[in-house]
Amino acid sequence: MRAMDERSRLRARAEAAAAEQLAAIAGSDVFRIKPLTYTRHLQDNLIPGVETSDFWVDLDAGAGNELVDTPQAPAKFCAAFSSSALAVNSFGPFRHCPKNLNLIGLSGFNEAKFEKRLPTGLRGTDPHLDFYAAGPNGVVCVESKFLEILWPK
Repeated sequence: MRAMDERSRLRARAEAAAAEQLAAIAGSDVFRIKPLTYTRHLQDNLIPGVETSDFWVDLDAGAGNELVDTPQAPAKFCAAFSSSALAVNSFGPFRHCPKNLNLIGLSGFNEAKFEKRLPTGLRGTDPHLDFYAAGPNGVVCVESKFLEILWPK
């Protein structure tokens, strides 16, 4: 039990540190009053040059429900520590222009997509990979993680 308490404290510190860094860049007024580590708007968690049109359709169709505010919780994408926002900020500029992307030495991609569903043939929900790029030279898939290692599963 003690290890779980330490992990919870570490998680809280890591989330606060991510929020502090975002506040240093974007200003503290981008955050909701509650919870303090979530931005008021999705756009507040984007770097310059990334637009909602770069990812909205893909994430909206994905299984992660990243973009939806509910009465119980804000949209996961709004978290300063969102791994989905990390993927979008890293690859958003290439979503509509994948030919400019170079991943693990591969280039010449002609397709790029967020939340790409890849069926396994197994029962249950198919995996949805955070970023997928395909072209004549191969396929590269990215699964983005930020602080998830600190969350009990």
